[in-house]
Amino acid sequence: MRWRSDVTFDDANGVKIKRGTAEKEIAKKDLNIYEMMRSGILDDDEILKRLSEKSGEDTISSGFRLAQFVEDYGEFLAEGEKSKVFGS
Repeated sequence: MRWRSDVTFDDANGVKIKRGTAEKEIAKKDLNIYEMMRSGILDDDEILKRLSEKSGEDTISSGFRLAQFVEDYGEFLAEGEKSKVFGS
């Protein structure tokens, strides 16, 4: 998964992502995924593996969390990334 090229990050007052006039705060439950992507981990399988390890959840539960992340922050993700996660 990749952020759109025009997304900016604001960690000064909570963790927020911005794109044009759109702004969204990253929910606490999503910080692991956000931090992985910010650190350069962009491969869906690698994010899923690390998310499962960090959370102690099985891969299926972590997959649902990742899918929900894409649903929640889709307007900030690069085109095509949503379909890759959902397999369509």
